Amino acid sequence: MEAETMPTEASTLIRNLERRKDFLATLQQRSAEEIPTIKIKNTFIRYLAKTYRGRAREEIWDINRRIFALINRSASLANGNQDTAVVTSMYAYQYSGARPIDECTYGEFLREVKEITALCRAYNIKFRSVTGMQHGLGVPKKDDLEWLLRWCKEKTVDLKSITGMQAGLGVPKKDDLKRLLASLLKEEA
Repeated sequence: MEAETMPTEASTLIRNLERRKDFLATLQQRSAEEIPTIKIKNTFIRYLAKTYRGRAREEIWDINRRIFALINRSASLANGNQDTAVVTSMYAYQYSGARPIDECTYGEFLREVKEITALCRAYNIKFRSVTGMQHGLGVPKKDDLEWLLRWCKEKTVDLKSITGMQAGLGVPKKDDLKRLLASLLKEEA
C-alpha cells in the first residue's frame, strides 16, 4: 500500500481486500500464491476520505460493501487486475451528471456489477476497457454495454478502438456509432 493516511472507516474494507486472495484463488481454481496482492493506491485512499466525509456510519458501511463487491467481481475475471483502479477510474473524479456509487440500492448495484462482469466474461473483454470508457461516469447501464458489445461483434469492430475513442465519454450512442461506421465504409468505397 502506498503511503497515505488511511481513513479509520476504511480499516475493515482494506483488511478484507487484502485477505480475499483465498477467495479469488477458489474462484479462479488457482493457489493463493498465484494471486497477486492487491495494489491499494493513494488515489483510492483519497477517494475514500472524500466519499466518507459527512456520511453516517451506515452509509459508509454500504459504500464499503459496494467497493468490495466491485473490486471482487472485476478481479474474478481471468484477465482482471488486482488493484483499486476499477473504483477510482469510475468514481474518484466524477463528471457532472455521473452515476454515483450509491445511486441505487445495494441489491441493484450488485446485480448491475454481476451483469457487467458476466458480459465481460462472455465477450472475453478486459474490465479495464469498460472502466476506461466510463472514466468519471460510474458503472455503465448493462443494456447499453451489451448493445455495444453485440454491435462490435456483429460489425467485426475492435472494441478497443471504440473504448479508446470514448475515454471518459461513456458507452457511445447507437446512432453515433452507426453514422461513424457508415462514413468509414463510404470512405473505403
